[in-house]
Amino acid sequence: MTTTKKIVLAALGVTGGVFAATAAGAALMVRRHLKMVEGHEEEHNLMQLVTFGGSEIKVDTDTDNAYVSCLFGGTTVVLPENPEKDLNLDVCTVFGGTKVIVPESVKILNGVDLRRGSFIEELTDAQVEDGPTLTITGKVAYGSLTIERV
Repeated sequence: MTTTKKIVLAALGVTGGVFAATAAGAALMVRRHLKMVEGHEEEHNLMQLVTFGGSEIKVDTDTDNAYVSCLFGGTTVVLPENPEKDLNLDVCTVFGGTKVIVPESVKILNGVDLRRGSFIEELTDAQVEDGPTLTITGKVAYGSLTIERV
């Protein structure tokens, strides 16, 4: 076997190992998130797991907490047009994307832990002083969390 072939095979082996380790880490992160929310299956809580696909989640006006886990997929979380109370949204997005559609009347508090991920908030001219608050927590790794105002 030539030296070039040996180098190519070694590089493929390293790449495969890195991918396997990263995928295992991603699965572990989502598993920890699911264990954390276990036991919170109350009447006014919403829980959703999206893997290898897409989903749109509509949040009811009586929801207090929403837990969304997204692994190798995409999801859209749609808040009600006229929310009456504060909402806590806990996300775990790994190798995927989560988009949150938020009315302009809602104040946003960002507490997301980014690990080689991105947080994108669509900027508007409106400054929200009063009204309900959306508190976003959780983790984004190798993916994105996008806030879209409507």
